[in-house]
Amino acid sequence: MVMVEDRFCARCENAPAVVKCSCKNRFCRECFENEHLTKPRNAGHREVLPSKRQELANWALGKIHNLQNYAEGIQAYFHKDEATKWFGLAIEESAGEKITKLVETPRFAELIELSINRYTTSPKRQYPSLVSFVGETGAGKSTLIRLLIRAANSTSSSNDLEAPVSGSRSGEMASSATTGEVNLYFDPDTFGTESPAFFVDCEGLSGGEPLASKYQSSWSKYGKPYIIEARDGRQVDRDTAVKEIYPKFLYIFSDVVCMVTRNPRVSAELARKVLEWGKVGARNAVNQYSLPALIVIINGPTIEDPPQSWLSDDLDAATNSFFNRINEEINTNAMLQALAEENGVESMSALFERYYSSVHVCYVPLEGYGRYGSGDFVMQQVERLRRRILSDSTKVQQTRAKNWMRYDARLLLMTFRYAFEHLASRTAEPFDFNVLRQQAILPESTEMRISSFLNLCLSERFEANFMYASEVIASSLVRHALRTADIDAVCDPSIVCSADMKSVCQRAVEQFLDASQPCAFVDGASGIRCVNTKNGHAKGHQGSLGAFLADGYFVSGDFDASKFVETIETFVKSMLKDIVDQDMNHRITVKYLAKQHRDILQSAPNRDFWFPKAPNPLISLFLSFFGGVFRGSHLSASNDPCYGCLFGRPEYKLPCGHFICQECLIDFDQKEETGPHHIVIHRKCVLCAAPTIRQGYKIPVRPELSGLRILSLDGGGVRGIIQIVALQRLEALIGLNLPLGQFFDLIVGTSAGGLVALGLGQDKLSATQCIEKFKTICKTGFQLRAWAGLWRVLSIWFSGSIYQSDAIENALRGAYKPEELFGLRNIEQVSSSWPRVAVTTTVETDCWLLANYNQGDSKRYLKSGIATYEAARATSAAPLYFEPYTSDINGAVCRDGGLRENNPSTVALNESRELWGENAKIDLFLSLGSGIGNYPTPEPSGLQALPVAVQSPLKILLATMNGDSAWKRFYSSVESRIQRRARRLNPQFDWTTEPGLDAVGMIDEMLNIAKDYSFYVPRDESPFRAAADASTDALVETAHQLRASLYYFHLDSITRNMGQDIAVIKGHIYCRLILPEQIDAFNKLVAKTSGFKVNGTTNITMPEFSDDAEFKVPVSIIKKLDTGSVPVRIDAIFEDDRLVSISGFPTTIEELLIHSHQ
Repeated sequence: MVMVEDRFCARCENAPAVVKCSCKNRFCRECFENEHLTKPRNAGHREVLPSKRQELANWALGKIHNLQNYAEGIQAYFHKDEATKWFGLAIEESAGEKITKLVETPRFAELIELSINRYTTSPKRQYPSLVSFVGETGAGKSTLIRLLIRAANSTSSSNDLEAPVSGSRSGEMASSATTGEVNLYFDPDTFGTESPAFFVDCEGLSGGEPLASKYQSSWSKYGKPYIIEARDGRQVDRDTAVKEIYPKFLYIFSDVVCMVTRNPRVSAELARKVLEWGKVGARNAVNQYSLPALIVIINGPTIEDPPQSWLSDDLDAATNSFFNRINEEINTNAMLQALAEENGVESMSALFERYYSSVHVCYVPLEGYGRYGSGDFVMQQVERLRRRILSDSTKVQQTRAKNWMRYDARLLLMTFRYAFEHLASRTAEPFDFNVLRQQAILPESTEMRISSFLNLCLSERFEANFMYASEVIASSLVRHALRTADIDAVCDPSIVCSADMKSVCQRAVEQFLDASQPCAFVDGASGIRCVNTKNGHAKGHQGSLGAFLADGYFVSGDFDASKFVETIETFVKSMLKDIVDQDMNHRITVKYLAKQHRDILQSAPNRDFWFPKAPNPLISLFLSFFGGVFRGSHLSASNDPCYGCLFGRPEYKLPCGHFICQECLIDFDQKEETGPHHIVIHRKCVLCAAPTIRQGYKIPVRPELSGLRILSLDGGGVRGIIQIVALQRLEALIGLNLPLGQFFDLIVGTSAGGLVALGLGQDKLSATQCIEKFKTICKTGFQLRAWAGLWRVLSIWFSGSIYQSDAIENALRGAYKPEELFGLRNIEQVSSSWPRVAVTTTVETDCWLLANYNQGDSKRYLKSGIATYEAARATSAAPLYFEPYTSDINGAVCRDGGLRENNPSTVALNESRELWGENAKIDLFLSLGSGIGNYPTPEPSGLQALPVAVQSPLKILLATMNGDSAWKRFYSSVESRIQRRARRLNPQFDWTTEPGLDAVGMIDEMLNIAKDYSFYVPRDESPFRAAADASTDALVETAHQLRASLYYFHLDSITRNMGQDIAVIKGHIYCRLILPEQIDAFNKLVAKTSGFKVNGTTNITMPEFSDDAEFKVPVSIIKKLDTGSVPVRIDAIFEDDRLVSISGFPTTIEELLIHSHQ
């Protein structure tokens, strides 16, 4: 708010008057105590102390504490306030050309982290509420925010309180704008709660260069830049940013907009400003799920007797008075008449409702002016304003929640990023919340997946694909039921179409209609159709360019959700009758339904939704932001469900770009009956029918009786080189000249271990290649930062860093293939295993995963539709060393995974259980550490300066980086069958202290020591041991186990004798290597294998194989059924007659019998 002129000392008339005397005069402190009180005639005079409210007002108005001596301290005030900068326009020159950028700082993300960690009870999922203060320059927006912050109940101390710098009250600076760009402040009362409120202080609409710009120049160097496109050859200037770009952003994201004015005459001019500001934002968005509330604040008008309605206890009196005064203006004011006609309304209230969900008018008097200018009365009105802001904010949040679009902090942060991209593009296309919603929200439930499919195939071709969509859903329901029940139960329509399933379908259809189907209204004059959905119809009817067409509610089309569900049920009954009539067994029915479902999927009358086409400019922004392929009206991005079945979780990325689950992969690209059981040959996509290479795309799958091979890699910074050397030695000992990743089913890594995991498993590199890339990353990525560049004052998890973020990001970008993390695939070369890879990262205080097999969810996995190098950056962002990494599509601030899981062994085991079940057998669980010294690495200087929230986990990480304490906990917590297959390789070096995370100069030394280190493993005497007569050399034994795991057994039959006490087990041994593509490795393997031994007695000689022959070794085992837990063994015989069990063995007859009945 704007103040009257400074009350200078009544005696010296020079210094500000800070003391009020009982004689009603005001003095400076020195004159009051040394002059005024010393006069005999003033003996009874005393200082009048301010009330509590007056003290609050004095602080907020800059009379005490941080804004005294304004002119002298202005530089320090603004430098401190620079840390609150959120976003704004920045202009720089390069090669004589001006570059205009919209820059977003980490301010919002930092405040969210503070809020989440404020109390022990603070919820991890929060729904922020933005309250934006806009209006003319000099209206007092900054001071109002100071007053609101100081009025908070939880504000007990103002010493370190963040609040805007308010305008000068006198002198040359009094006429200048204060705030530059857009700053962000938190509300102390709601901070740390489920819905924290944030006050947005926006640069004034006029007034030229603000004071802040003279003192705040560093902020734009450390934010995320969005290059602003020129329009008609003209670059954006500050005036355009303030009047166009800032309003567009703040309107669509604010819950409450506070329009601040000093104008006491609430008239047509004020109404015009308010409406035009809203118009700028409203036309920039379609499918907006809620409108902001408007509060008009008449702030500090210079009038002696304000209208009584402004002061009334009836809180709506000022609002009613406002509309009473302007209602007639719509009939007399040409500008308002034109605006009303344009919006198709006839009253001022209806015109405001076009842009705002509610309107409220509030009066805040000018402190020190007139009879209402006391600090007590000012704060009374501010408290009223505060209550109204929070009340309106709650109502808007409730509307968002009702429409399933209440954004949590992570989704909001991600949405901000897209909005900034959109604004910087200067595109004429409006911001479409519906397209964003479809891409931002992962379909985690069955109804969401069905709704996603309906949106895909019906959005632009409703009538043509109506029956097709219902038949696809019906076929999906039947196939899903067959997977979970026997064929007799499936043939009962009431089982497949149970009341619960029909309810799911009904909700899915309604969700599609409400969130995806546009309104059926068509403007009679222009013929333009409304593009808003039912959920996004808050502003009435809008065209595709954002223009208002007419007022009115959503107009439904002819689609009847109940009839659609009935059509699905009719198709289900027809399919089940067909199955019954043909009298097929379960296995044949599965094949029959798969073929039928493929035919149905490819039978759409209009199939263009499966195929790419050129996107419009707006969709191009989504593509660049989210990644993915554009198909019709749909983005085929990594958050699609499996459209092959609508129930599975997609994992595989096909050559055409579609994603499907493993069940669909096997069902639709069925393995040959007599061929190897570890390969699926993909010939064409089940969705779009796109063919692949002529000979087929060979995809490895895990054989049914095989065991799991799991690799866990610790963090350790540059000490990760020790792990890679051990892996290189292991790769050489296996001796097949294959990249080591092909010998594992799951690889999980943390920090440096995450970098290695991504190299081995995602990019399919050899260990030798990983060494070279890792050394390059370390030598080019650890570039010291110039400390003078650190500008942030407030941060929860130290946002500054020792090393430059750009350097490490460029190093990682150069080390990995430019591919998206999500989706199992390997188009470039044939591989015997496509390992699932996950890396850990720390978000807030929890461990999250980025995985190539999981597209993301709201509980454990971040969205993995990011580049591989981004996952590497997220897992290795160690506080103090590197800045946190903010993922655009996740809206998450990611830090080193080692802060929570530096040894990810437990994570890896849990992941294997999620993927393959609790009882999946394990061939090998290998954990690699980064070395042990006599003492842990010393704490780096600067650690004590970090906030407590990061100090503690970072100290634990540094003290336990060798990972052995975590391994001991892991090993003692698992059952014996896992312990027998679990192995830890972590060399103990003769270091006084362990090298630090950034000991780049020691890399070659660590590499050379690791090359010669001897790993020891104790002998295992269990009958279920992996190898008979094993040596104590851990690397040798591990190499033997991995080599032997390439062999697996496929069970053909189990028959019993007449006495039912003996079983004859028959099957074949196969090799996982893919022939003929991996013939060289196969020949090396066969050369190292002299044969197989069954149960330690029966030898099977290795037969002769030609290069084009299939590896298939028959096995027959006779086993007594009363031998209890005596294992069934099949061992490969390697050089020196070493016996090592093949994958999945030893096993028991009970396990084989269970498998034979499945």
